[in-house]
Amino acid sequence: MRVVVAPAAFKGSLDALQAAGAMARGVRRAWPDAEIRLLPMADGGEAHWPRCWPRPAAGNNGIGVSGGHGRPLSAAFGLLADGTAVIEVAQVVGITLPGLLELPVAERSTRGWASC
Repeated sequence: MRVVVAPAAFKGSLDALQAAGAMARGVRRAWPDAEIRLLPMADGGEAHWPRCWPRPAAGNNGIGVSGGHGRPLSAAFGLLADGTAVIEVAQVVGITLPGLLELPVAERSTRGWASC
């Protein structure tokens, strides 16, 4: 039996990786010989970055970009095993940026993401 466990976070109680682990333990009790693959999902919410990209770039203080509101900000990035840099777009253009929702839609921008 092959089982893929791919939950999102249980907001306020478990992040996606913790939820996947708990579900995998339940599957293991029901099917001890199951081949289980954990694929925790994320929507870019809190705790997304450290769970999906646990290896920050050495000395990473972030890369300077322009946020969706047009103001400068620092976007964290991580490195995959092959050296590929990964930057979460939500931290650059996400609706959680202070002041973004007060701007008319026509004044918001994804330009900063392109500069990454």
